[in-house]
Amino acid sequence: MPEDYRSLSGVLVVPENPRPGQPFWVVGMGQRALSGISTRVLHENDTLLPMRSRHGNGLPFWWADCYDSLPAGVYSTVLFVGDSLVLQHHFEIGQIHEPTTTQIWRTRTSWTPLYEQFYSVWVNALFDHSSEDSSWTSLHALTQNVQQNLLFNSLGFSEDGGPKPLQVVMEPDCADNPFFLRAYFAWKMGLPFGYHLSDRGYQGKAPQTGQWITNESLSTRTNPVARFNAFLRLAMDGVHSGTARTALNNNNTDYYPVALNRESLRPGTAFADPYGHTFVIIAWKPQSEKLPGRLLAVDAQPDGTIAVKRFWEGNFFFNTHEVVGEPGFKAFRPVVVKNKQLLLLTNNQLTDSSGFVPFSLVQQKMERDSFYDRMDQLINPQPLQANDLLIYLIEALHEQLRVRVKSVANGEAYKNAHQGSIIPMPGNAREVFQTGGLWEDFSTPNRDLRLLIAKDAIEAFPQKAAAHPERYHLSANLTQKEIRQQLKNLMLKETSSRSIAYCNSNGDTITLNLHEILRRKVSLRWPIIQTIALSFVGARQTTA
Repeated sequence: MPEDYRSLSGVLVVPENPRPGQPFWVVGMGQRALSGISTRVLHENDTLLPMRSRHGNGLPFWWADCYDSLPAGVYSTVLFVGDSLVLQHHFEIGQIHEPTTTQIWRTRTSWTPLYEQFYSVWVNALFDHSSEDSSWTSLHALTQNVQQNLLFNSLGFSEDGGPKPLQVVMEPDCADNPFFLRAYFAWKMGLPFGYHLSDRGYQGKAPQTGQWITNESLSTRTNPVARFNAFLRLAMDGVHSGTARTALNNNNTDYYPVALNRESLRPGTAFADPYGHTFVIIAWKPQSEKLPGRLLAVDAQPDGTIAVKRFWEGNFFFNTHEVVGEPGFKAFRPVVVKNKQLLLLTNNQLTDSSGFVPFSLVQQKMERDSFYDRMDQLINPQPLQANDLLIYLIEALHEQLRVRVKSVANGEAYKNAHQGSIIPMPGNAREVFQTGGLWEDFSTPNRDLRLLIAKDAIEAFPQKAAAHPERYHLSANLTQKEIRQQLKNLMLKETSSRSIAYCNSNGDTITLNLHEILRRKVSLRWPIIQTIALSFVGARQTTA
């Protein structure tokens, strides 16, 4: 193998044993960019070329070649770098007769470092070509896209494109979304999957886990798609915002914490914020001479929306003081099969030498500023100029506001479709932010709090840059006052040129620019928010 390709992690045929007439993918993964690679499929004296190819330039780097449907037989896929054959893999196309099972699905093999890498590849490919303007009404709207989903109908049940109701249905909220992605991938690949029931914890005590429910649970349903959908509904009832905020050093959890480095923060990694929201990393966009880098993730809103968000303070909250549980970036804990039993790998087993993303406590009790400084270094290894960074923050706020308008519109649509219906109010201040049901689906406190923090981040930036001019390529000849004024002038120009439009309660379309929105901001802090929340729940119910 040429030296440059010794970082090749492996090659998979997906599905592992395609059925006759079923298209399949040859997927390769590695720790470096894998340019100059080509694949062929050999059968007897025939050499077959792929119909189309895809690739991803992240960690792991990957490519995927799609081959047309072929008759039953024994085949080989061969990998070339230039004219050099570097790998050959044999596989069979034929009717696979899975043994009958009363389990949700049968576990065929353990999670391995290669399957973990393929999970990252699959997530990255599923959201490939999406941007911050992208959103979907459900998660299955994505998995039903044959162009995006490398596992589309891979089980041969027409599970992603067949007749209703025998299709996969995935409509998660933010806490469910990482689990739905992981469960779907595990089901398709015959890998083990589970989730813990847990409490929500309280300040000073992280959420504690209890019963572990796995894919080997029994089901009375005979159709495999119906079994899977029923299992997801159970998971929706079991998983909640506290699931992702268990203690970082707890071994009996679904997630484990990882280091803040590029190798660990792969697509598929979850981020749990201290106030209950959860994201899943989907892609890194590298920094260029003209554009800042971006770390993109998806979240799921209770109203059903799946949307792409960029990493910044206005979306990704991090705080380790006076919060419930321990937040941060976390990977799913691998599940392995030993003596026919499913076991979770412990923190001590997730080392550098294990091949899995290593366990790390670097985020434990980490200061907020240190966290964001570290993430800024990863996303933009070359320091940004102050003007460019301020524009980046304003663009992020603009996108956040557009999403907020869409969320309000979803609430209005529900109200119009359910005239006179009653949505019960939460019973206490905490539940204003943490309760479920229709209140969580359409209420505003969590999302409005994010907007307040986003606005704070922008308004604080001129002072931050003035205090540390060396970080932002600012001239040493400028005084702090001059730096602040220059950045405030730029802020006025950029916020005045960006606007949002929304429909008010009278049905009129109102347009506001970001400068007007910033001027209207009320400077709220936690004690005031708690006071507002307490007064807000004085009325026990409200019409939708």
